[in-house]
Amino acid sequence: MMRFDEKSGNFYCTELGRIASHFYIQYSSVETYNEMLRRHMNDSEVIEMVAHSSEFENIVVREEEQNELEMMARNSCPLEVKGGPSNKHGKISILIQLYISRGSIDTFSLVSDAAYISASLARIMRALFEICLRRGWSEMSLLMLEYCKAVDRQIWPHQHPLRQFDRDISAEITRKLEERGADLDRLYEMQEKDIGALIRYAHGGKLVKQYLGYFPWIQLSATVSPITRTVLKVDLFITPDFTWKDRFHGVALRWWILVEDSENDHIYHSELFNLTKRMARGEPQKLSFTVPIFEPHPPQYYIRAVCDSWLHAEAFYTISFHNLALPEGRTSHTELLDLKPLPVTSLGNSSYEALYKFSHFNPIQTQTFHVLYHTDNNVLLGAPTGSGKTISAELAMLRLFNTQPDMKVCKLIFSVHYKTRRVLSL
Repeated sequence: MMRFDEKSGNFYCTELGRIASHFYIQYSSVETYNEMLRRHMNDSEVIEMVAHSSEFENIVVREEEQNELEMMARNSCPLEVKGGPSNKHGKISILIQLYISRGSIDTFSLVSDAAYISASLARIMRALFEICLRRGWSEMSLLMLEYCKAVDRQIWPHQHPLRQFDRDISAEITRKLEERGADLDRLYEMQEKDIGALIRYAHGGKLVKQYLGYFPWIQLSATVSPITRTVLKVDLFITPDFTWKDRFHGVALRWWILVEDSENDHIYHSELFNLTKRMARGEPQKLSFTVPIFEPHPPQYYIRAVCDSWLHAEAFYTISFHNLALPEGRTSHTELLDLKPLPVTSLGNSSYEALYKFSHFNPIQTQTFHVLYHTDNNVLLGAPTGSGKTISAELAMLRLFNTQPDMKVCKLIFSVHYKTRRVLSL
């Protein structure tokens, strides 16, 4: 979480440390996540890992709670509970699943423990999502984001998306939709009367169709243009395709934009996009960003837009590399030659020579001396800071003073400040 620089004696916060600090995660929990968190995990393993968090270390197992915990494990826990109710982590796992399932509790001590767990559950899930995202794990990032939303809405990812309208659509209707396997894509294609017949409730078909229009849905399209053989520029166009309602969507919806390579299970770009009510009613929104590409080229990249607050609200677009024309694979820069340094006397003018306190030009100035001081050719010189670019520009100015002494020189200086960020492995 912290990195110590022996030379300067300073401490530097790592990316993992920033995440833990932002979400108030204890260092012992971070140590647990480093041991248990893997690139590929199933749902029950995720819940078990969360149950080992140090934030829940005060939870104890009581004998009088065993019967009710066993009943909860049978009725309200769709995932495997490792260790069972007699185990501390098993008890926490049961209470986590009970919270998402909206189950009821009778024992007062369990009510207290469940409230204690639910108070920290959301931020722990968010922290784990950020950790996976920073590590570039595509599959685990999506899984953890699903569980972030599952905790926020108290709905399991495998349940029907329309359960998120639980105040308006009855549980009986969503239960019938789940039993008949009517997912969102199928419902969008059906007519009101067909939906009513499916759930055996005629008026329910109109209700379901109405709230399908409120479900956040966007369309993606993109154009790709190579900048180099290793960098692609992507122009992504986001078109909302739903009816905005403040009651459900608030003032803005946040969407995670992810570019992933499924073959390597890696995320090459991620950013958070805010979709406002005005944007949803206007023209398609454009996002531009760059992503790396490596050889041998993968068959495709996937662009995924995932809503930060709505389960199953996501869009998908494929970038194919089959017919992508890339620039030639040649070196675009000039190699620095091993030349003997030119003396300042090469200027052939004592007045010019007096301007400089050194005796010889450096390697970059030596290599560019002829073209700058003896020709009128255009030159684009790119070199690191402190490599002598300013003096190289002065050589071109001195050339002008020699050939056209009545002319004036305009010197423009563009100063670009780069904020460097050290990326450390989590």
